[in-house]
Amino acid sequence: GAWLLYLGMAFLTTFSVLMAQARGAIGFIVLLWFTFIIICSVYFVWRFGLKGFAFPGVFAAIAATILVAFIVNPVVFERQKEEWIRTFNTVENPELEARYYMMQIAADMIADKPWYGHGAGSWRYTHLPYLKKYPEFKTEYVRWLPNPFTGKKERRKVTLWFENAHVDLMEYVVEWGIIGCLFPLIAGFWLLYRGIRAHSGWDMGTLLMLMTALVVFLGAIVEFHFRIPLVLMAWCLLFTLSVKTAELNAHN
Repeated sequence: GAWLLYLGMAFLTTFSVLMAQARGAIGFIVLLWFTFIIICSVYFVWRFGLKGFAFPGVFAAIAATILVAFIVNPVVFERQKEEWIRTFNTVENPELEARYYMMQIAADMIADKPWYGHGAGSWRYTHLPYLKKYPEFKTEYVRWLPNPFTGKKERRKVTLWFENAHVDLMEYVVEWGIIGCLFPLIAGFWLLYRGIRAHSGWDMGTLLMLMTALVVFLGAIVEFHFRIPLVLMAWCLLFTLSVKTAELNAHN
């Protein structure tokens, strides 16, 4: 049952991440899928012998199909390669540098209104006055972008406007304050307490589900996973189901 729950939540989380096009979340999802496939493959081969190779064989066929699609259409590969190069290039993608300043700004905002916060969803507007304290952080860049009418690249000035801080855990404190964050913290600690009480019910399946919840939570330190409603819902369900499954196993 834990494996089927994990598989269902993995599909739901993967769908939500792809819809949101969050590069960091995609990296985490790929890691989790590889872990899931490897563990399941070992189990099926151990349990069913040669017939168990059918499970990893299906995923190998899917991977081969995707690889062929890239080879047949190299334009897709080149476009994806350029996207990833921009992702890890600080000059082309200043969001990497911006995370440092967003953390500094978030800390200033928390210090200003620690208890009740600045209001839900207010980051995109309320952080602008604090941004002025960091003149070394340049939000205007000159780039060569294609003209939508002529197709030729032309020099343009681009202003970055951060609708969220890209550091979810700090942004929640900024917007909701310490008082507002107590409610999800109480629920989280209650689940942890129930999970510890059911320690005898944890197996590889439920631990893998819990690891998924932990990885996504850690990703929220430097990404905006929880700003995507479907990811947040899938994460809450996954965390709750893993603990509940451990409790059911412990009772049995």
